[in-house]
Amino acid sequence: MAGEGQPSWQELQDEAAEWLARMDSGSVDKAAFEAWRAADPRRAVAFAQIVSTTQMLDRTKPALKPKLDKPPARGLRNLLLGGGGVLAVAGVAGVSLFAVQSAKASATTAVGGRKTVSLPDDIILDLNTDTHVEWRKSATVEITLRRGEISVRVPATVQECLLIAPNSAVSMASGEVNARLRGEVLDLSVIKGRCTVRSRRASGLSARQTEVKAGEAALANDRQQRVRALPDTAIDQVTAWKSNELVFHGQTLEAAVNEYNRYLDRKMSIADPSLSGLSLGGRFTTRDPKAFLAALKDGFGVVALDDGKGTVVLTK
Repeated sequence: MAGEGQPSWQELQDEAAEWLARMDSGSVDKAAFEAWRAADPRRAVAFAQIVSTTQMLDRTKPALKPKLDKPPARGLRNLLLGGGGVLAVAGVAGVSLFAVQSAKASATTAVGGRKTVSLPDDIILDLNTDTHVEWRKSATVEITLRRGEISVRVPATVQECLLIAPNSAVSMASGEVNARLRGEVLDLSVIKGRCTVRSRRASGLSARQTEVKAGEAALANDRQQRVRALPDTAIDQVTAWKSNELVFHGQTLEAAVNEYNRYLDRKMSIADPSLSGLSLGGRFTTRDPKAFLAALKDGFGVVALDDGKGTVVLTK
């Protein structure tokens, strides 16, 4: 029994399973892992047991598969807890199997941040500003976009990768897509390859699926998917964030400010409504809006004022 204030053995195993999942996904912080393991001798034991159980299951998977393809005679909990269950290993080790298989790894960026993560199967995931994403590896790699925008690059060796959004699901093989959440709507751009998109509802995936090819984009929610062609200028705009840039081709000042504000702690605000419709063009860094503000002043006479409350006000 754990002492007062100490984690239980089950909690230690859950923590160990999460660390193993991070290692498998390539997202582990090695220094943080070593600090976690060294802080309590029981953690090292729990982690070693999780690794041993996983290795044993990998070796016996071919023999177990025919049995697991059949509906279980008893509930999963009973199988894992033993009592004759085939998956019980070394007493409590079988209980940890569920945690290992169901654990998800995740990555997050702050406002203005960007990150690249290597996933299982050599899949590369890029995160844009203010983004949260989770992934797990089962039969396929499943990526769940919770917030923000990501780029997913899948090598030719992968037969299927799944991208899950709140109200839609994307199946892709080799290729590259850009996925951005706009509220509950998924804005998907296919840079290379092709994919299929389905709506997601509480009852499950819709039967209707829509194919989206390279050079096309789709807006998808829980009811429909709308596909449109992407001109070369639009593809440049969609992918510019991976170089820490924003590209404008005729966007209004209002649209440009809304886009820039995604990357800024000190937001911009348009004080004069007559400025909102100004048409803009150019390439700017997401790191610092100084060049953008200078271009507004030089080209349109728009000045930027600090309101003293953390907002940059644009006016004539």
